[in-house]
Amino acid sequence: MFNKDSEIITTPITALQLKKDAYIVNNIHLIPLEMKRITLVVTIFFTVFLLSCKNSKNQTNNVDKLQTTAQAALGDDTECQSNKSNTYVLCQKASPLESSPGNLIKFIVYNSEGEVVYEDEVSNGSVKWSDEDDKIELFYTPGIMAANQTNDDYTYIYDLTNKTKTKKVQ
Repeated sequence: MFNKDSEIITTPITALQLKKDAYIVNNIHLIPLEMKRITLVVTIFFTVFLLSCKNSKNQTNNVDKLQTTAQAALGDDTECQSNKSNTYVLCQKASPLESSPGNLIKFIVYNSEGEVVYEDEVSNGSVKWSDEDDKIELFYTPGIMAANQTNDDYTYIYDLTNKTKTKKVQ
């Protein structure tokens, strides 16, 4: 049964050694605790990764659908961008002014259900998301700016939840 190079181990194997060193003992498969932890971490990582990919795809589809809706209202070359929490989408289109140099920006803000929350236009200015998630910044280019003024003096904040428009600098 034993060949001459085999030796018989007479020291008892503890359960700790068995878990750490052995993978198969008497046809029973043992997976060390470290392998179980690694498998669990990898499984959780891939699950989170796959769920985030699916969520990102749904958010992109929502922006694409609203862009199509906004193009029907504003015209071609409409650009749409969602806020940080993806609860609103800002769609805008710039077109040149006929009577003076500059551009006219028409914009629409949609909620996540596709309903129009706010619609307006800004002449020779800009529209962008504010640092706060549910607010947009509207900049109106002044004719002549005084020496002690900045762009913030001509910037307004529109709160989409309260539907109020206030000056950025009070």
